[in-house]
Amino acid sequence: MPGLTDDLGGTLEALVGAAAEADADAAAAELYGRTLLLTRRLQEQPVFDVFATACGALAEALSGLARAASTAPRLCPRSTASGRAPSLWAPTPRPPPAC
Repeated sequence: MPGLTDDLGGTLEALVGAAAEADADAAAAELYGRTLLLTRRLQEQPVFDVFATACGALAEALSGLARAASTAPRLCPRSTASGRAPSLWAPTPRPPPAC
């Protein structure tokens, strides 16, 4: 998944570069430097398709991760024969020492 987030970050940088205006006010650029409006003009840029693909790949990976995580509670036993919930940190029972 880190590769997917890197891909998305790279495409966002490319979109910001495509949206940059040479005559932009420096103060406004600093204030809104991390803001990207997905305008029609920007959506017509070739880099937008790469951005959309990266978003879709990351969304699919996150959905798969969420589906996998949602099955975890069904895989864990709710209680033991004693009626108590099992503990992952319970000490291993040891036999009593020989006399």
